[in-house]
Amino acid sequence: MQTSKLLLAILALAAAASAQTRTVPAIADFNEGNDLTSYPFGRTAFRAQQLFESAYLAQTSAILTGIEYRADNDNSASKPAVTINNVQFDLSETTVGTAAMSTTYAANITGAVTTVYTGSVSLPAYASTSGGIAPWGPLLPFNVPFVLTTANGNLLVDATATGANASSGYTLDSSLPGGVTRALGQSGPTVNQLERLQLLVSANGPTQGRFSGLIPGGSVIVFAQASTTQYSGAMWFGLSKYPTPVDLGSVGAPNNFVYVDNLIDQGFTMTGGIAFRASITLPIPNVTGLLGVSVYSQAVVAEAAANALGFVTTNGQELTIGESGSHPLRMVRGTDPAAATGFFNYTSGILGGPVVRFHGVFN
Repeated sequence: MQTSKLLLAILALAAAASAQTRTVPAIADFNEGNDLTSYPFGRTAFRAQQLFESAYLAQTSAILTGIEYRADNDNSASKPAVTINNVQFDLSETTVGTAAMSTTYAANITGAVTTVYTGSVSLPAYASTSGGIAPWGPLLPFNVPFVLTTANGNLLVDATATGANASSGYTLDSSLPGGVTRALGQSGPTVNQLERLQLLVSANGPTQGRFSGLIPGGSVIVFAQASTTQYSGAMWFGLSKYPTPVDLGSVGAPNNFVYVDNLIDQGFTMTGGIAFRASITLPIPNVTGLLGVSVYSQAVVAEAAANALGFVTTNGQELTIGESGSHPLRMVRGTDPAAATGFFNYTSGILGGPVVRFHGVFN
């Protein structure tokens, strides 16, 4: 009787409040995540335990009514539609934090468990364009709402599927700590057909992996690299990219494009090593309000014999600043839904997991 009254009160509160969504991490609300993962839904049998810091979802409480994932775009080929059967989602509050999450599933469960979804999950077909964000979906509406009280701890999402153990071939958008980098277009042709000319970004921070330096107070290294030739040239930086790349064919450099609206530039001469390389370090101001701000870069090198213009452009790079502080999610997963232990989705203590969008009311 008391349970029924509580459920009715929850439903009345949810109906009175406007529906909301909350994306974790927040930068993924308007950016492709900086990695990909095959859990959950990359296999027809799995267990995937996701732990979310509750303070990231709400100040005091939340009424969760659904969870949504999306396909990975930047690093994956197109995906056919697929259905995963015998799926179950269990939610609970846990006193375990992301940094202390265990590979033993039971050790992460410290509160009462509520089964919020059972049934099949239909993953939509998606043709990757490698230039934007995949649409949200699938959305799993909860059979019963789940009340999260931040004072009680964090949120544990425990998903299982008990079908045959096989790959579905489906990858989801995922996020590691820090910001997002994305290559724009491709480099123009050089004289040597075996040459590999490219603009790259290193955003390693002191901890947490390869994107963690792309945050307020961090720094990134942008470098132009060639495999066989010691080029001289210039690196461009700007705050916007051209909606349509500028084709330099009309000025004597066919198949060369300008992707970045240049504000400042810095000359360079590459030095040798494993490859020829020139780099510029960009310190990021430690100020608020930079989340989601993007900087763009491209390089041009001198090669008189390559074309009539005598220059070759590299690909561009888009660098989007992410969040500082601890990453708000982590995942332990495995292919056996009945196993007692699994594996961290990322090694070396790196936090992260699939990008999700929760539906509900957040207070």
